[in-house]
Parts: sequence; C-alpha cells; structure tokens
Amino acid sequence: MSHRHSYTPILRAFLLLLIFLLAAYICGDLLTDFKQQAITQSGKVLYYGLQCAIWLSGAYFVNTVFNLIFWDRMFAALFGDNKVPRLLKNVTGILIFAIAITGIVGVVFQKPITGIWATSGAVGIVLGLALQSMIRDIFVGLAVNIDKPYGIGDFITVHPASLQKEVGVRGVVQEINWRTTKLLTPEENTVYVPNSVIGTSVLTNHSAPKTSHEIKLNITLGFDVEPARAKRILLAAALAAADDNGPVLATPAPKVRITNTQPEGVDYRISFMAARSPGPAKDLLLTRVLEHLHQAGLSLSYPQQDIYLANMPQRDVESTSLPGRIKLLQRVEIFSPLHEEELQFLATAGVEQFIQQDKKIFACGDSSAAQDYSMFVLVEGLLYASVEQESDSVRVGQIVPGEVFGEMSLLTGVARSATVTAATDAVIYEITQKAMAELLQRRPELMHSLSEVMAERRLRNAQANEAPTLGVTETRSSLAAQLFGSMKSLFGRV
Repeated sequence: MSHRHSYTPILRAFLLLLIFLLAAYICGDLLTDFKQQAITQSGKVLYYGLQCAIWLSGAYFVNTVFNLIFWDRMFAALFGDNKVPRLLKNVTGILIFAIAITGIVGVVFQKPITGIWATSGAVGIVLGLALQSMIRDIFVGLAVNIDKPYGIGDFITVHPASLQKEVGVRGVVQEINWRTTKLLTPEENTVYVPNSVIGTSVLTNHSAPKTSHEIKLNITLGFDVEPARAKRILLAAALAAADDNGPVLATPAPKVRITNTQPEGVDYRISFMAARSPGPAKDLLLTRVLEHLHQAGLSLSYPQQDIYLANMPQRDVESTSLPGRIKLLQRVEIFSPLHEEELQFLATAGVEQFIQQDKKIFACGDSSAAQDYSMFVLVEGLLYASVEQESDSVRVGQIVPGEVFGEMSLLTGVARSATVTAATDAVIYEITQKAMAELLQRRPELMHSLSEVMAERRLRNAQANEAPTLGVTETRSSLAAQLFGSMKSLFGRV
C-alpha cells in the first residue's frame, strides 16, 4: 500500500468536517448557538469528569494500599507465603472499583442505585447461564486460594475422576489465576488445567506435608540377569545419586523391588525421594543407573526377536569368566599400559569375592607385610571411603563399579589411607601383591608406566577433592619419580 492511499481516510474525514463547518458558517446563528452549547457542555463534562476521576483515583489508591499492606505483608507473613496468588488480588481490586463505580452513579450523577443493581442482577443471571463454565472456574480458583490444597511451588498430580488414579497431569504449580492453574511438567512443558477440572478431580499434593516427594522409576532388564545382581546394581546407582547432595535425597534411603515381568524382561522399580521437581532427580538417577549398568556390562532391555542357528552369543560381561575379567581390567585406568597377555595373567591370578553390606574391606592405618597387601577392583555395588577424625568416622568419597582402590599400598607399601566399607552387597576383584610382583619381574619397565598413570590419577583426584595432601609445587613428574622409587625399592625385595 502506498503512502497516498494510507492517508485517504483522514482526507475523507477532513472533507466531511469542512462541509459541516461551511454549512454552519452559512447559517450564522447556528454557529453561534453551537459555540455557546459547546462551552456549556464542555464545562459539564469537565465537572463530572473531575468527580469521576476523584472516585476512580481514590479506588486505585485504596486498592494499592490494600495490596501492599494486607496481601503482600500481613497475609504473606501470617500464612508464610512468599507470593500471594494473583486471583485474590484481582478479586479485591474488582470489588473496590465496583464500589467506586456505584458511588459515581449515586453521588455524581444522582441516579437511584437500586434500579441499577436490579438491572445488573438480571444481566448477571443471563451472563451466568451463558458463562457458567467460566464462572465455575473462577469460584473453584477462589476456593483453592482459600482452602489452599496446594500452593505456588508444590508438585501435584491431578487425577480426573473418570480415569484411573495412575493417569493424570503432574507438575509444579507455577501460577493460580482466574480460570486455570499453570503447571510445569517433569518434561518442562507448560500445562494449563481449568480450575473446574481440578474441582471435580482427585488431587495428590506430593509436597505436603513435606516439601520432598516420592518418585518411582521403572527399569527393565533381561531375564538372563540374576535378580539379586540386578537389585544390587540398581540400589548402588540410587545410593550414588543420593550421595551427590543433589535433588535425590539420601533419607529415607532408596529402595529397589521387582514389580512386573513382560516379554522384554523384568521390571524393577526404584523408589526414592526428591527435593524438588522430579525432572532433575530423574535425570541424575538415570545417569547413575546407566553408568553402573555400563560398568557391569549390562544394558536396558528392549523389544527384540532373535533367531540363532548356532549357540547364543554372550550378551553381557560375566566377571566369573576369563574374557569377562579381561574386559573388566581393560576399563581400569591404572592398567592401561598393560598388554593383552599381561591383562590375561592378572585376570587368571585374581580372585573374585562377594562382600556383604556394611562389611569392612580394610581399615585406615592398616599396615602389614608387603606380601599381604592387595589391590581391588569394584565389579558391582557401591563402597564408601572414610577416615577417622576426632573419634568420628567421616566419609570422604565413594567407590563405584570400575574403580580401583588399595593400589597405593600394594605398589608402594604405605599403610591404608582410608577405611573402605561396603554400602551395598558388592562384588570385588582382588589382585595380590604377589601377582603384581611376578608381572613386574616379567616386564620391569612397567614400573615407569604405572608410576606415570598413578601420578596423573592422584593429582587429578587431589585437585577434584581440593585435598591439601599435595603441595602446590608438586608436579606430575616429581610425583611419578617418588612413586617409581617406592615401587623399585619395594619390589626389589619381593
């Protein structure tokens, strides 16, 4: 559209005004009467307008003071709410301005108020019939704000009465307005639930009476995984997630149980408590579960149909078999310099052990003959490392599947630096110092490679834990040289 065409309506309106002004000019008396009437009516408009403005500004002032003093301070302090729902403020504001409009009609314009209310009542009945669904939403919203079955920040589930209890909308309450309640789902989607639906539904408030709420996560594993092993791995993953001081709570402790079987495998349910929205908690727990399953050589079950014309292949890493042990040792960082035949030697010489929950593997400060020291690889489960401070045991870390522990004592002969205890039933793989000595006698140059890997690993762990045991001037090369000297001195006597 051109600029010329855009001004056409203005030109037409101006032309119409000129025509009427010209007609008034021709009729001189008419123009004079118009001027007088315009002045008189303008004064009346100004007179009534100022009075209406006084009433409306007064209502605005009262509404502002009421919101600031009553809702934002007194009400919030009395009920412990940091944020008063907007619906209550809107209702208060409508009532205040309705009173102001009634005053304008009765005082300023001096009209009977009774007739106005009667007329408005009839109109209200008609509107009520036409907008009954919306009105029901509004009144349910008012009831929610008064009864407070839930509030801003609560995690709730709305179960429609016509559906099963497991079916419904879940999310964190973001806002309660006139017609809807705004929820943020665990998938971080925004859902607007009509208040009338909430009024006729079964409501579960997971944040009441406590701010934490229970979450149930289903994991399906194959039938070939032993149930005791599956529970051990999943419980270890849940405890590891709870130990991160994140959204997964450590108290009460997570639980794992079998809930169902299906063609794909066995359903295991992990029940745990979350401090906030279930999204971050589920993300953390699933991450730990996948990590623990990966270290154990397992994977989640999935729909499949396998047809084999020969023997079925092995689908998981079995730590009791020689190939499984070799694959396990290949994942350990400290054994990265070893060749395949050397890994096979350690896999053959090592001993697998089952450790019951709460059993102590070794204690801080333990020292013995060099031949009696061993190092261990955690296959399944979860271990806690702790030290004694002022007659009290303080946890300093956790050991997850695939990690090695006790290697410093085995390779250098120093006393145990921490106490290691089984947090769950666990499976560990023991490598004795005698076996390591035989391996180093076969290939003495491994001492250099092992000392480099151990130095790098120790410095990285010390930096991550902000440990003060290493000086700021300690370098990788100097630490590796110290470790090499200790290893050479120790294994020179073996």
